[in-house]
Amino acid sequence: MINIVIPLLVLIFCLIYHIKKVSTVYIFLLFMILNAGFHTTAVGLYLVPIMYFSLVISYVLITKSERIKSFFKLCIPVLFSLPYVLLKAYILFFTTTVGSKEIVTVFENYQYLITFKNVFLASNYGLLLLYVISFLFILIFADRLHKGVFCFSSIILMLTFLNPFIDNFVANNITGVAVYWRLFWLLNIPMTIACSFTLFVERIKIKYIKPVIICFEIILLYFNGTIIFRNQWDYFTLPENKYKLDENTVQIVNAINAHSDNEEVLLLVPMDWSYGVREYCGNIQLINNRYVDSTFVAAGLEDDLQKLYDELINPLYTEKIWNASQLDTSLKYFHIDYVALYTESINQNALPDSFTEIKAAEDFVLYHID
Repeated sequence: MINIVIPLLVLIFCLIYHIKKVSTVYIFLLFMILNAGFHTTAVGLYLVPIMYFSLVISYVLITKSERIKSFFKLCIPVLFSLPYVLLKAYILFFTTTVGSKEIVTVFENYQYLITFKNVFLASNYGLLLLYVISFLFILIFADRLHKGVFCFSSIILMLTFLNPFIDNFVANNITGVAVYWRLFWLLNIPMTIACSFTLFVERIKIKYIKPVIICFEIILLYFNGTIIFRNQWDYFTLPENKYKLDENTVQIVNAINAHSDNEEVLLLVPMDWSYGVREYCGNIQLINNRYVDSTFVAAGLEDDLQKLYDELINPLYTEKIWNASQLDTSLKYFHIDYVALYTESINQNALPDSFTEIKAAEDFVLYHID
């Protein structure tokens, strides 16, 4: 969704800036793109509207004529999309039980920079440096079109939904704590960098300098880190964590696949790590994920859902205190093959005899249930 729908939105707004008019054709295209985003994933319910909001406000503020008229025209796709959005929101958010509320983690303000550094950037500061330089270059030297799409829309995001002073409210009431970091996707960092490089090359007038600059930019991207390939002196290989996922998630998945020979298994992990497992691997099924409530309710298994929270999720990951015999019984009841426990909680509790340690790390220990 983020690699297709968001670039399409940016493209249409580039065309609108270019012709300086919100035509009927573009209204229809925006309506189709919004609906594509809403139909893709549950994440599209908030990422697409937030991106659309920033692009619309940016355009309305920059355009010098027919501001009010343009604003109302750009609201038309939203109005036609509302019925489906409200229906999907109702299904996703109002037809679940309240069991999960017991394990919700509150997003504190100090987590903003930590989330940006660890989860979104994966400590890749080279990419951040390139983005800041590219952003400033576009802001200073580019035309109104590029400033509006790549700079002003990002500034609006930083003043509203990505504002560190209201991140607590946004994370806990709009996006959800565990996936707040996905809002950083809307800064369009790769597109901003690519756009600034293109504009920079266009500004060069000396005949033989352009090839040199292009080669320099390619080298700069190459040495930025393991974005795509890692240099092993005489050959190239894909990096171990090319998707920039949480390192704990990568270690857990790799350990399970090595132990199970890539067979389909059922895993229990803390909710924060479940998102990375779903992105990284398809053969590992998750007993707890962001759809756990709606899945159990839709199957008429409300009692099992409550049992899952009371006997596994809450004791293991919230209270971090459990009974070994009860834990063994509950894991086998749900046919769970692997469980990851916080390292800090293991010394305080006894483990069932059915546990076989697969991998130990600083933050977790992974066990196979025999």
